Amino acid sequence: MRGIWLLANDREYFLSHDRYPWFKDATVKEIHNVQLLHGMHLHWPDLDVDLEMAALDQPEKYPLTYK
Repeated sequence: MRGIWLLANDREYFLSHDRYPWFKDATVKEIHNVQLLHGMHLHWPDLDVDLEMAALDQPEKYPLTYK
């Protein structure tokens, strides 16, 4: 399984390309340019991607829709 590892708020998360396809073709520079806003919101400005930390902690409560 391919994806990226993310360290945020002293926790590690694996974001698989299957579940988070926005990162599949992203460059390392684009992925590294991430901001943690208000301690609970991740923002990748270069990719126009936003994720709430709660969605990473409890993904079953936040189904993603991507076509």
